[in-house]
Amino acid sequence: MKRIIFLLIIIILLTCRGYSQSGWQSTFFYNAEEITSISKIDSTNIIAFTYYNNTCIRSSNSGLNWITYKCFDTICTIRDSKFTDSNTGWCVG
Repeated sequence: MKRIIFLLIIIILLTCRGYSQSGWQSTFFYNAEEITSISKIDSTNIIAFTYYNNTCIRSSNSGLNWITYKCFDTICTIRDSKFTDSNTGWCVG
């Protein structure tokens, strides 16, 4: 009897999908581009640079909404960035 109960428990555990943190939602970027750099400018402004298409993705409300911009008309990929405020920053590629 113990063996049957043990086997039933094993079968149940193997067939169940457990999702720890099932309440989380993906609210980050709505594109499939590879992110090369993310900079948090202040408590509400965040900017991320992507590998393809030389675009940047910016949020001005702590990451709730993201807007994609064509940043540079160049073939250089942005690797890192630092910002002093929401309008002034440095990028290296």
